[in-house]
Amino acid sequence: MFNALLFVRDDGACATMETLALESNQVSFQKTLERYPQASELGRLLNAAAPDLVFLDLSDWGSALAAAADIRAQSPRTPVIGFGAGWDPGKEEQCMAAVVTALLVSPVNLKYFTYSVDRAKH
Repeated sequence: MFNALLFVRDDGACATMETLALESNQVSFQKTLERYPQASELGRLLNAAAPDLVFLDLSDWGSALAAAADIRAQSPRTPVIGFGAGWDPGKEEQCMAAVVTALLVSPVNLKYFTYSVDRAKH
C-alpha cells in the first residue's frame, strides 16, 4: 500500500478521494489538508510523511500549479496525481510542465483512480 498526502479544497472531493483510496486498497492517506500548504509547511509534511504519492486538487488552477512546483522542488521523486472538478482538457501540457505525473479527471471513479496510481508509480 502506498502512503500519500491529499491536498483538496472541497469536502465532497475529499470524501470521494478517501473512499476511493479505501476501495482500491492501494493508497493510505497519511495526512489530508483542505488547502495548499505554504512551502515551509509543505517541507515539514513531506519530511514527516515521506509519501509515495501526493494527490493534488487542481480546481484552483494557479494555486495548484504553485503547490505542484513546490512539491517538485522539495521532493523531486514524489509523483503528483492531479484531480479536480472543472478540468479543462487543454491544460495537460501546463500540468505536465508543472510536473504533475498523472491526471485523474472527472468523473473520478475506482477504475481511473487505480489507473492513475499505477501510472504515477511507473
